[in-house]
Amino acid sequence: MLPHLGASAVWIGRSTLHGIRVQAGIEMYLLDTHATIRDLEAAGFESKQAEAIVSAIGRADEQVATKADVARLDTSIGSMRSEIGSIRPEVATLRWAVGLNAAVTFAIALRVFDLV
Repeated sequence: MLPHLGASAVWIGRSTLHGIRVQAGIEMYLLDTHATIRDLEAAGFESKQAEAIVSAIGRADEQVATKADVARLDTSIGSMRSEIGSIRPEVATLRWAVGLNAAVTFAIALRVFDLV
């Protein structure tokens, strides 16, 4: 979570608020919590409701995925697909071997118990 900036402002993730750019190229937004609470109260929200809404917005940055997060996830998924693709032939071979083993075991059981 990004640091709180005093009692009247908090950094939050993506939103429709007034934005500023930080050096890393990640878009962040500055929210004046005091002004937002006043705006919500003016719109008819009770003080506790307005404070809860602003608090929830302040915590929202913990749940926002960045473009870098999505890119890492795409890379991981691509890697897993490659690994799955490389073991498919081995799985097919194992299926064949298990099937053959079951057929041989069944044939031996038939002979042992004199069922054939």
